[in-house]
Parts: sequence; C-alpha cells; structure tokens
Amino acid sequence: MKKMQETPLSAETVPQMLGSMNIQFISVVEIVVILAVCIFLWHGIKKVKKNFLQTAEKNKARGVITSPSHHFLMTLIPVAESFSHFVILVLGGVACLSVVNISVSPLFYLLSVLSVGISFGAKDIFTDIIRGILTLVEGKVALGNFVTINGSSGYVKSLTIRQIELQLTDGSIELFPFSQVRTIRNHSLGYCLAKSLFKLSPSADMKKFEELANETFHEMRENKALGEYINEKITNGPIVKVVNVRRSGIEVNVLFIINPDHNKIFESKFCRIMVDKLQDTNMLSDRE
Repeated sequence: MKKMQETPLSAETVPQMLGSMNIQFISVVEIVVILAVCIFLWHGIKKVKKNFLQTAEKNKARGVITSPSHHFLMTLIPVAESFSHFVILVLGGVACLSVVNISVSPLFYLLSVLSVGISFGAKDIFTDIIRGILTLVEGKVALGNFVTINGSSGYVKSLTIRQIELQLTDGSIELFPFSQVRTIRNHSLGYCLAKSLFKLSPSADMKKFEELANETFHEMRENKALGEYINEKITNGPIVKVVNVRRSGIEVNVLFIINPDHNKIFESKFCRIMVDKLQDTNMLSDRE
C-alpha cells in the first residue's frame, strides 16, 4: 500500500490553514447566532400570544364584555402568529444558506415553478386564503360573534385565513371554508332591542314605575360589565310602553336599544332588579 502523501508545513501553508479554520469557525458562530435569534423570536411570539389570551380569559371570567377591537385582536393574533413563524423559518433558512455560500436563487425558481403547478390543483385553497385575508382585513367577522353562515347560526369559535369554525346553538361544531361561504350575517354588529314585560297592580303609580326604570338603568350603566351594552349614541334610557290595561292589572313593556346581547344578560339583569324594587313598593300584580 502506498503511503498517503502528507502536505509539508511551511511558512506559507500554515497561515492559509489557520485562515480557513478561522473562516469556518466564524461561519459556525454566525449560524448559531441566527438559530438562537430565530428560536428567541419564535418563543417570544408564542409568549406574547399566551399572555394576551390569558388576559382575555381573565376578563371573560370577570364578566367584562370585550369591545369589537378586542374581538378583532383575538381573531388576528393566531393568524399573525402563524404568519410570523413562517417568516422566521424562511428568513432563518435563507440566512443560514447565505452564510455557507449556498445560492438561494435556484430554490426560489423551483418554488415559483411548483407554485404554478400547485395553483391549478389547489384553486379552492387559494380562494379560501384570499377571501380569508379580505375578511380579516375588513373586520366584519371576529371571534365570539354570533353569525349566520349559509343558513347555520352559531358563535365564531375559530377564524383562520382558510376557514371559519362555528359552534352551533346545539353545541356542535361546523367548519366553513371561505370558498364555500355564500353569505355571512353578523348579528353582533349594530344594535338590538331588549324588552322586559311587567304586570303591575291596577293601582300602580306609572310615574313611580318610570322613575324606578330610569333609576335601574342608570345603576346598570355604572356597572363596568353591564355598561358595555349601553351605547350612549343610540339610547338615553328606557322606553316605557303600556301594552294592556285590565281589571287584574296593567301590562307594561320596558324597551332598550342596546349593543348586541344574544344571551340576554342585560335584559335578565334589568328584570331581576326591577322585580325586587316593585315587590318592595307593592306595585306588582298579585297574578304576576
């Protein structure tokens, strides 16, 4: 067997070898730094999302009603997290390849060719994504909204750039890809009419009843959770309307124009407070 020829060390070869080793060491350090930054950003984004969602859950547990902007953020954050992770992976990979002097141009050309081929076989997916992005940007639908999609009604449980996950009123879950969504009716935008019916005694003082209704309304407006239902631009107080007058008593409706309240929280709370006050003043009908 022939002996391997050893490269003789000289005053010229030693600096070259040290320089090559130094370049390799610097490249490794650069890759480690890039990976460390990517990992830091990845977990940082997840932590920010987790903290925000925990705060939202605490507010929900306290009975605090989130505003439309809060609903929009709850919808946007999961989508932004997924997009941020994708960007981190792409930029991190490109940076690492650049450090080791690997050209990324052929990869981009390959991806562009593949995307053209995939687009013909995945038209619905691209339609889902485009419509999903437009829906998120317009802010017409958000998490927690009560909506009707293609005739099915329920609460928006999850919203991505591809589909809407709807929890129907019977508790079941139904998925609606945006390419299959024909119509969306959002019941959580605008306002709703809350109505409470009271049966008063024949001798009830209607002026006193109106005073109690206004008093209760102002008490509820001062409550942090219930006050979210009151829109000062569309309502200044309760509307008292006599429905029927009989020997057995007087039927009175109290109406409110408030922010959407699908669970009738405001209406039921107002009714309970009013019944207690009417009982204290002996204004309720004996047949109530």
